[in-house]
Amino acid sequence: MQLSCKFKIPSGRLNTITLIKENASDPLACHDIERGITEPFDKLWDDISRAKPAVNLDDLTKKFTEAIRKKSNEEVEDAEHYQ
Repeated sequence: MQLSCKFKIPSGRLNTITLIKENASDPLACHDIERGITEPFDKLWDDISRAKPAVNLDDLTKKFTEAIRKKSNEEVEDAEHYQ
């Protein structure tokens, strides 16, 4: 009996470790190889599976608008300086 196995050898650098936990619905990906190898599994799993905080779009829009206004004011002041 001859067994045959075909697989693709990854080229380049490995950059992801797949974490599989018993009784978990889905595996998780850890994109930091060093951390995936050295950090305790349960701590790593809990950190990666924890929901990330949402971005407050109102706050982000306000900061962006303030930055644009500041940049525009600086450009006007520079233009007045050269006149």
